[in-house]
Amino acid sequence: MSETLIPNIIEFMAAVDPFDKLTPKTLRDVAGMITIRYFGKGEVIDLQESDQLYLLRTGAVEQRNLDGTLRARLAAEDFFGFSRLTQAETNTASDPYTITVIEDALIYCLPINALLLKLKDQPDALAHFGSHAQSRLQSGLNVVWSQHEKGLFFKPIIDVLNSQIVLVESTQLFRLLRKRCELMPTHPARLLCKIINLLG
Repeated sequence: MSETLIPNIIEFMAAVDPFDKLTPKTLRDVAGMITIRYFGKGEVIDLQESDQLYLLRTGAVEQRNLDGTLRARLAAEDFFGFSRLTQAETNTASDPYTITVIEDALIYCLPINALLLKLKDQPDALAHFGSHAQSRLQSGLNVVWSQHEKGLFFKPIIDVLNSQIVLVESTQLFRLLRKRCELMPTHPARLLCKIINLLG
């Protein structure tokens, strides 16, 4: 691959979990292993023929079980191929499924064996690429978040709870709810009442 492409690949991968957990040197080395492939709409990607992880740069794909049911829809920044990673680690076959490109896709292909070899001495980083979903989820939970990154999702309920709750029975008329909301001028339901009054 051309050295001129590596900075663009690094910039993209540095914003995608779990690649964002790698050290800058490791990320650069991993980016150098990438093969860039283009797949047109309707093409089928055969995972059985490949020992790769696939990172979608653009486009979208569908994973379908052999009975035709939808397994997943993936788009930019999603990656797949973990079933091949499981096979590489355990020598057991994974549940078969097909992957069909549903929007023209530019995909970064990363050789699994080369990635595992690169991360062999970095167990913390390797855990983010675990073949089993449970280990990948657990490694994501173990990340230490800054207060700024946490946002609303990591705040205690008491910090985000609106203490002015309007209780009504499902059988009560809307005008009774409106009267209760009028008693609380800052309640969010008050805005809903104003909109309904405007609409008639």
